[in-house]
Amino acid sequence: MLSKKNIALTILAAVGGVLLILSQTAWTEKQGASAKLEGAWVARLPGTPFQWNYVLTPAEPSGRRATLWGTFTIPIPGALVGLPAQYQTPDLSVFSGEVVMTERNEANGKVVWWGLKDTVAGIKQVVYIGVSSSTITFTAPGKAQVTHLMKFYDPTADADGDGLPDSGQQPAFSAPPVTSTDTCTSLSALGFQH
Repeated sequence: MLSKKNIALTILAAVGGVLLILSQTAWTEKQGASAKLEGAWVARLPGTPFQWNYVLTPAEPSGRRATLWGTFTIPIPGALVGLPAQYQTPDLSVFSGEVVMTERNEANGKVVWWGLKDTVAGIKQVVYIGVSSSTITFTAPGKAQVTHLMKFYDPTADADGDGLPDSGQQPAFSAPPVTSTDTCTSLSALGFQH
């Protein structure tokens, strides 16, 4: 049989345990979970029709680093960002790169793509190499604001022929920053039930 002292200690221990669990749950819900780099996304420049789509594939189980592959659905016209006429092209390649988490809900990314045009022989020719460095802020689950700093390199900046600007090369043109609103297109975001 338990004494009154033992019963009181047991009740205090149980209440303390419940309070500890509740305080941890409240703190976790207030802080929110860290963003994970994964999923299919659509990016839009607010107030414009310009849009691109991309997929983040985790490069490690934590979701703190991911590869990125995407396509321009409705590209930003080069003239709109001041791209010189000799670098404006009718075609763009897909883009690819990498994204890395830097804070709980922030990440940095870098992608590369190529501006293309047809030659007389019908073969695509690289007109420029585009490189965008991005700062990503996850604003809610499945939502992000992304600031893009785009630089355009002349094909001659790739002397070693690997398709990328060589180290130390200066861009032919740097566009002013643009900010997109990105949304994850998960099944739940599209209104489907899991």
